[in-house]
Amino acid sequence: MAEGGKVHQVVTPRFGRIEFTEQEILTATVGLFAFEDLKQFLLLSFPGMEPFHCLQSIEKPEVAFALLDPRVLLPEYKADIPQEVVEELQIENLDKLKDFVIVTIPSGKPEKMTANLLAPIVINLDSRKLKQVVLAAPEYRTRHSILEILEKGLKTDAGV
Repeated sequence: MAEGGKVHQVVTPRFGRIEFTEQEILTATVGLFAFEDLKQFLLLSFPGMEPFHCLQSIEKPEVAFALLDPRVLLPEYKADIPQEVVEELQIENLDKLKDFVIVTIPSGKPEKMTANLLAPIVINLDSRKLKQVVLAAPEYRTRHSILEILEKGLKTDAGV
């Protein structure tokens, strides 16, 4: 939790009570696809969950998204962010830009989890603004099998 400021809390079904300050809130400039009414989120990380993160809604505590740095799956992943998004998120320092992909994990079937490489969540860590961006990249889809990507990478690394 960040230092200073009034402490707020949200009680979530997955993580219980989470305390946070105003400085920790991420604000969506436009709501995420299918969740346009939600604008305030927390980016959470928990020991033992690595490399996954969670984008937790403050407004609807039952809404949370599993996130992953796409380069964990594909080291060559590149999200070309359009200039209008750079301006919208007030990005002045590209080192303060972070992108994540949403991971979908079907209940009881973790081996079927997928990553949305086509529409990453882009976060400006300075302005605390975020936006989901659809890339103009035909090689990416909304549902890439994480297991298939990892298996392919292991075969390549092993020289198979």
